[in-house]
Amino acid sequence: MGVRDTIRDLTLLASLTVLTPPIRAATLPNVGRVTDLKADPRLTVAATHQTQVPLDGISCKVIALEFMAKLALLGDSTTLTDAVSPPTPRFPGVAISGGSGSPESKISVEDLLGGIQEAMEEFIANGTYLETDFDILWTGQKVGVLVFRHTNTPQTLRPVVPISTDQRSAHLSTIEPPNVTVGVTGVFIQFLPNARPLIENHVFLAMYYAMQLFAGVDRDHKMRYPGTLAASFYEAPELWFTISAVKGRGLPGRETPFLLVENVIEVCRRIPFDMAVPGGAFKEIQWVAVVGDVGDTGVEVGNGVFRIADAARPLFPATVETS
Repeated sequence: MGVRDTIRDLTLLASLTVLTPPIRAATLPNVGRVTDLKADPRLTVAATHQTQVPLDGISCKVIALEFMAKLALLGDSTTLTDAVSPPTPRFPGVAISGGSGSPESKISVEDLLGGIQEAMEEFIANGTYLETDFDILWTGQKVGVLVFRHTNTPQTLRPVVPISTDQRSAHLSTIEPPNVTVGVTGVFIQFLPNARPLIENHVFLAMYYAMQLFAGVDRDHKMRYPGTLAASFYEAPELWFTISAVKGRGLPGRETPFLLVENVIEVCRRIPFDMAVPGGAFKEIQWVAVVGDVGDTGVEVGNGVFRIADAARPLFPATVETS
């Protein structure tokens, strides 16, 4: 059974539905309505060219997530001609280019993110990582391209400034995807006591979907209430990624910091990265996000866990703050 067949669904449980206002938190139960995050079946990829040049599998997975994180910060309605994955010295050897495939046309970040996720599912399902060109298809019609190359192979695409199509992307029109900075100074990750092992591919697949989710929300949206992203797989444990905002005490002369969507995107990027580096491991973890100096003046703005679902440990606190 291929990976695409093993993915049952990826759902966002009740509390995090405050991402789609107007929803009053007071009306949200701790467990209830779910939002289906499965990729739109109308968007697919098709391999058009493949060489026999091998790519390192873990580097491929990490670079794809790094690329998706940079794109997600632009917002899914932003359009661009082409872009290239950011350099990641800890995982050399792989570069990903993506774009519309033509200087006269554009592709949305939403479609590019979906294409990366689909391409990575193909690699993971086949278990073979080779230099590959993909067409991104919407209902069978080509809307973009993806190119996976070894860094010793010349790239065919280059990073460019996103082309604005609405007020949101116009505000970001001077930012190139590889150069977007994130408002989290520190993301600290620690194994849970008696941490159970996690399946590497499932960790990455869960975070690929998370990037697509958060790309659809303004990066400066304040995450005021707790929530859990639940990733379900056939014949494998469900994974929970919990998010809880912490009300910061503030810094002298500065507004009290909040946990923002851009901070959560950085957390989603860092969790698999830190698991994959030498000395890391794919096990259950807890995380803390800090804004400001990573010392006495830093402010914790959020925390959570990434672990196997366990009925003995509740998804949410007993109460949800509504003020």
